[in-house]
Amino acid sequence: MNETFHVPTFDELDQLMAQYGDEVSPVEVHAMLVGFQCGGTLLTDEALATAMQDFFKIDVYMVPEFLMLLSQLNLGIESSLQEDNFAFTPMLPEDESFIGQMCLFSRWCESFINGFSGTCPEEEEFSDDLKDVLDDIMTFTRMREEVDLSETDEGSLVEIIEYTKVAILMLYTELVLIPFRDAEREAQKAEKKITPDKRMPPSDDVH
Repeated sequence: MNETFHVPTFDELDQLMAQYGDEVSPVEVHAMLVGFQCGGTLLTDEALATAMQDFFKIDVYMVPEFLMLLSQLNLGIESSLQEDNFAFTPMLPEDESFIGQMCLFSRWCESFINGFSGTCPEEEEFSDDLKDVLDDIMTFTRMREEVDLSETDEGSLVEIIEYTKVAILMLYTELVLIPFRDAEREAQKAEKKITPDKRMPPSDDVH
């Protein structure tokens, strides 16, 4: 998918979301939307508004431009998940301290799991690899509570984030892209099997 729209940055979202207080971060909103998409659901504007209310108790209609930014962010996520150059990455502020980054990344993972759980297929249908990466992301949700900071450095966090990027792309590929491409191929095969005399004749109506 070619990106022909503006994708809002963390700072743009953060500045706008400040009008709702500081309890919810753009990090969590981004992660929730990624979770929904990895589960096979690209939210429409109305569904976006409902999800923001259900997950974060935020009324997007209080700030007129917020829903437009969310829609742009949602499309940007879809584009990054489908790109061949591994463009996807969790949304995290660049100027945060190491401890702050770790805590926000942990919150990103938690919000991803919440969004994914609300829309994904039954986990019993998953491959062992998918179950493993989901277990790892679940483990990352507890980093801010369980990590021994004396044994963790920025390099370790970078490696964990890179692993998570690959895990998300694996989930999206297996649960969304592959089924979609398989369905397309089946539809093309079915189309080819239809004999010419069974195809619907062109209409003579003038529109």
